[in-house]
Amino acid sequence: MPSRRPLAARTLLAAALLLAAGFPRPASAGLRHTSALGVRNDRLGLGVFSDTAWRWRLFDSEHVLLRDTTLDVGVVSQLSPATLHPGVFVEVVPVAVLKLRASVQRLQYFGWFGGLSSYPDGDWSPARLTESSREHSGDRAGGYLYDARATLRGKVWRFVFSLEGQRSVFDFEAPGPVHEPVSDLLVSADDALTQVRATLGVVVHGEVQRPGSLMVAGLHQYFRTDDTEVVRHLPGLAVVAKPPTDWWSTGDPTLAVLGGVFAVDPYREGSPYIGSLLTLTFSEDP
Repeated sequence: MPSRRPLAARTLLAAALLLAAGFPRPASAGLRHTSALGVRNDRLGLGVFSDTAWRWRLFDSEHVLLRDTTLDVGVVSQLSPATLHPGVFVEVVPVAVLKLRASVQRLQYFGWFGGLSSYPDGDWSPARLTESSREHSGDRAGGYLYDARATLRGKVWRFVFSLEGQRSVFDFEAPGPVHEPVSDLLVSADDALTQVRATLGVVVHGEVQRPGSLMVAGLHQYFRTDDTEVVRHLPGLAVVAKPPTDWWSTGDPTLAVLGGVFAVDPYREGSPYIGSLLTLTFSEDP
């Protein structure tokens, strides 16, 4: 039987392209590259996430809703010791408070550290995952990931908020269900994943997104897979810092450190979660 095709994700990608084509002539354009190094404790992981895109600034306006409107078209990659996921993406900010993104990625797993191990009995407990990692019993397989997301965001005085919804559809060449190491979830060969992230932060030092600023935020992350019916709730606190330029002036750095707890999870309920993300952005400001 042919695998289920993620029609909704592909339709959204086409709609984004058509939407971009309908915008007025861009005010200016330039190249933009972002790389992020992420580390987490459970399950232990390390990865580099990169976007390289041509960015068009859509409107030459100082209006609060049109000042930061952009269109990005480019390539994306996710690299870890056990995976490589290159792809393409389109991202548009039609108004400053709304960001839309659609992407298609080729998934490639090297079979190391138990990545993409199959668990036909549905038991992907930490002990089973550790055993697979030690035996390097993951599948050297691939597939595709179709992803669409929308983010509402804004700031009022020193408060910053965002609400992001994300829908991801997998199309694996390996039999399922498998443990997908990037999302750290059990998914079927053609599963779909829904994610929701809510964040409310306050800037306690400096100005929002400016060098020398420091923000403390509360956040909640929700995950649910359609076929395997895995549900996860991950509330936590984050500290986000942008070093002063006299400390670090290259790449407009941002450092985020997250501490949370698996409030709802099939195996790790009540366990702590710690992660960090260092992001560098290089751009020809359009």
